[in-house]
Amino acid sequence: MKARRERLLFFGIVAAIFVLLWNNSVLVYKKSSRISLPCEDTFNEKKVEKTRQNSRLGMQFLKPTPSRRVKRFVYLVQTAQCLPAKLLNEQHIGDALRCRCDVAVLSFKQPCEDKNRTFFSHVEYLSRPADGDRISWSAGRNLLFSTSKARNVEYLYYIFMDDDLELSYNKAHTPPSMRSVSPMRSFENFLLQCKPAIGVPNYSTHHSSDIMIKKIKTICKRDHFNSSFVFVPIVHFDASLNAFHKDVVQHILPYPRKYDKTNWWHSQRYVIAASELKFRGQCYMFIPVNSVNTKHGDYPQNDVNANQVWSSIVQNLVSNIPQEYAKEKWIKEFIEDPVKHTENSRAICWRFPLNFSIKPFAYFALNQEYKT
Repeated sequence: MKARRERLLFFGIVAAIFVLLWNNSVLVYKKSSRISLPCEDTFNEKKVEKTRQNSRLGMQFLKPTPSRRVKRFVYLVQTAQCLPAKLLNEQHIGDALRCRCDVAVLSFKQPCEDKNRTFFSHVEYLSRPADGDRISWSAGRNLLFSTSKARNVEYLYYIFMDDDLELSYNKAHTPPSMRSVSPMRSFENFLLQCKPAIGVPNYSTHHSSDIMIKKIKTICKRDHFNSSFVFVPIVHFDASLNAFHKDVVQHILPYPRKYDKTNWWHSQRYVIAASELKFRGQCYMFIPVNSVNTKHGDYPQNDVNANQVWSSIVQNLVSNIPQEYAKEKWIKEFIEDPVKHTENSRAICWRFPLNFSIKPFAYFALNQEYKT
């Protein structure tokens, strides 16, 4: 009898520990206990400090713990054959238990025959169309997008990602409490909380957070930017990792195929131009997560007369927007010199109220107080 009681006690303790761990890793935090980022006003130092003081834990994100039945993200990746193993480790996308996502992979050279891929139930491989030896970057991303849309799954974000991307935390701008989860989980939680039209990480090669902070101080005349801030508006952003909100993506994509044989960079210039015209000020860089490409592929990069090509892209986009908006002075300046505009746009100074509409040209209704 005593031995039976001891066994029951032992199994009871094990069951209690299991339930505790399960609740910690699966259930959503109660709304009252959520610790939010100051998404409403990036530049309001008092509001940021108040958020910090109101919590013993300081500024941090929700743990990545909603129901695994709800998939909020789809990652769209092109790779030569099989998805690099590092992208499925804990630092990046992760396995099916850690990621609230699906992963669509386009194998543009050879089909992936890796037997281990069956362990990743959230990953689906697509074969390239049999209409040529090579598929362009734009065509590949368009195929991934159309395939994911056909699933009829209500993803909140469509996340295009290069297969050679590496993520890490920014030492100078990462709250200690955020490091309890991986960089990718923190980026996902930034998307869920702040809901940018397009979200990007801190790309280290160009237009990094340090450069953007200097621009904000210069263009916006704001000197109080410090390590408390975790995101900034951005106009010029790299294509290596772009998260498109579901209410945005159909207004930006598909990527243009016109430049497939000359310069693949023009496709991203199109995305930048369309984003600036339709969702100005609502594209955000998440500062705490650094990203870098580890390889450089061989693809068309003829950048002769690049600014003229970009100007024609902007002009074509402007011809299809409502005329009452097309008459704006800044839009005319954007057409004349896209490089100058993207480097000096005052959209990086804007502050949107929480839950501001994510729809084309909504920024025209933004009160002037948020633009200064």
